[in-house]
Amino acid sequence: MSAEPREAPGGKVPERPGARLRRHFLTGILVLTPAVTAAWILYKLLAWVDGLLWDKIRLGWIRPGGIPGVGLVTVVILILLVGILVNNYVGRRFYRLWDSLLARIPLFNKIYLAIKQIAESLLSRETSVFRAVGLIEYPRKGIWSLVFLTETPNQEILDATRNDLRSVFLPTTPNPTSGFLLMVPEKEIHRLSMSVEEGLKSVISGGAYVPGRGMALETEGFRRSRRGGWWRRARVGPPAGDTAGAGTDAAGGDRAGKAGGSAPPDSGG
Repeated sequence: MSAEPREAPGGKVPERPGARLRRHFLTGILVLTPAVTAAWILYKLLAWVDGLLWDKIRLGWIRPGGIPGVGLVTVVILILLVGILVNNYVGRRFYRLWDSLLARIPLFNKIYLAIKQIAESLLSRETSVFRAVGLIEYPRKGIWSLVFLTETPNQEILDATRNDLRSVFLPTTPNPTSGFLLMVPEKEIHRLSMSVEEGLKSVISGGAYVPGRGMALETEGFRRSRRGGWWRRARVGPPAGDTAGAGTDAAGGDRAGKAGGSAPPDSGG
């Protein structure tokens, strides 16, 4: 017969070596994955920008293929020069002429105008794309969907519907760049106090991120591993009706089973 695990002085079951290793490994994954992924995406983006220009501009006569980083610096300087030029009177007139010419090219103008509108919405300092986060009953009554409030529809739409509408964006999970544009009566929108950033995190994570609590894996999951066994649900109190089995904690404080209550969950490491 195998001996049962001995309880520590505080009433806890000692963590098994396997559970401890799993906890450390998952902690490492949670810490390294965002940093490594962000660094890899940034590296690929910078390498792509660096390779936009010809080898000769990137000092290809000194090193075959050009010197790494020269193309990136050149592109940044070129973007700054364009911005400086467009922000003065002569540059603005030239930009209007250039913009009107591009908008008249068949097929090309559809792509150009769409990208231009998206870029102006995302990069504009005066306005924000999403105003707030809310809930609506969609796709039917009793089912709630997280939406982002944008702008009020134009007067033609308001006159046609004879209703006080608000445009909302219903994103898809886990890719919030696609979704549905809905026009919902203001009275049917339940505004939330969470920020737009928190709402986007919740959508991208598929509900695993909870504003105010973070990722579920960081709380409930790690608590399970510390109680011995990753998939074993933590016991936070004595069984219903058992008030005699709960003792005092290591500090000799509160009784966990008093009045049929449950023991406070362990928040320590």
